[in-house]
Amino acid sequence: MVFNVLEYLEATAKRFPRRMAFSDGQEEINYSDLCSLSKAVGYNICVNYEKTKRPILVICDRSIKNILAFFGVIYSGNFYVPISREIPAKRIKKIIDDLKPEVAIATK
Repeated sequence: MVFNVLEYLEATAKRFPRRMAFSDGQEEINYSDLCSLSKAVGYNICVNYEKTKRPILVICDRSIKNILAFFGVIYSGNFYVPISREIPAKRIKKIIDDLKPEVAIATK
């Protein structure tokens, strides 16, 4: 029985390693690569930021890199807060002031 999204990802990667997991129109990624690259992101977060159960901002557009960041944050024991680049700066500042995150991941 699968209890969380990481268990689901790992079970799917084991069953269908080469099956496409996500596509953003420009890139695609299979389950095996998604799982291993997400773990690498999570590992880097853990090595550089030893806290858990904290918010990590993911400033993003719609791409595979976002999915890697989301899963990586979960692997690190933290939770992600997606921030679209299209959100007005005033709203982003309010989110940052409320959450007081110590880490942010930005694509591009």
